[in-house]
Amino acid sequence: MWPDIMLEDLYQPLGMVRTFLRKTEVEDDGDYALSYGMGVDDLTSGQQGPTAMDDVPDPAFSRPAGLAWTTPTQMMAWADFVMNGDTTVLSDGLRSEITAEHVDTLYPPGIMHYGYGMFVQQGYLTSDEIYYHVPVWQHAGNTLSFTNELYMLPEQDFAVVITSSGYGTDFSHSLDVAITTLVDLPEPSPTPEVVVDPSTFHRHVGDYHDSYNVGDVTVTQQGSVLNIEMPTLAQAGYQVSPVLMPISSDMFIVTIDGQQYDITFVPTEPNGDSAYIRNRVFVVTRVAQAPAGQAAIQPTGEAIDRWLNRAATHAPGPRLGPVRVRR
Repeated sequence: MWPDIMLEDLYQPLGMVRTFLRKTEVEDDGDYALSYGMGVDDLTSGQQGPTAMDDVPDPAFSRPAGLAWTTPTQMMAWADFVMNGDTTVLSDGLRSEITAEHVDTLYPPGIMHYGYGMFVQQGYLTSDEIYYHVPVWQHAGNTLSFTNELYMLPEQDFAVVITSSGYGTDFSHSLDVAITTLVDLPEPSPTPEVVVDPSTFHRHVGDYHDSYNVGDVTVTQQGSVLNIEMPTLAQAGYQVSPVLMPISSDMFIVTIDGQQYDITFVPTEPNGDSAYIRNRVFVVTRVAQAPAGQAAIQPTGEAIDRWLNRAATHAPGPRLGPVRVRR
């Protein structure tokens, strides 16, 4: 079983004896915090409130993606292992794969990569847009009722973790203070720029569809502006702002009922027409003209409500890389 393997091969050897992957083990331990957020049954309404233990989901299929119960002290033991290693637990060669650049996250392209359970980026950008060119390894740990931030600066042998009992909390200022006051940083550098090039927008124009969450999507271009229609959402009573706000030439913000959601256009070939529109919780696929009399399967109103509540963000992109956008 995955939780047993992690406990025996990783957590116990690293001294992380109060890190658990099963909710029953947390309840048996007895010393745990409850929270304020949503249970699974609240995804349709988006209603937040005090979260009881019975409301906290515990799906076994999500455990390899995280969903661990732990403490800041335990997380610091994990950070020390990722940065400095322990060959009795894992060889240095395999450990280095955790923070290798395996996949471009496209947030935005070329700026931030994904390792194994870790975002890998070159540089830290403060909320005041002061940029420090240092390697950064980081990852959030967000559930419907808890939020976690873990940042590592391996060259400085520094790590900070912030855990909070609430959904979608923002401690970016606290991270800035910790990193800029406790770390021997280099002098600030010019912030990398992502240039928005409207001459490439034509690659995104077309009709798209997702049968499970979004339904039909049509993207059009007027001059240097990219527009979007989401008729399935409109029929469900949602108001979709027609103009997409560019973050890069491929990443945009769509506003639905006043809430911002990031979307990224993804081609199958470099510089080719976009084949997909991606968000963290859905993928919309480009479609050809449907045969006459054949209607596409549409998502239910409940499915739409659930993904909108799950995908809601308070800033462009769930994890936008350290860049300045130039339009």
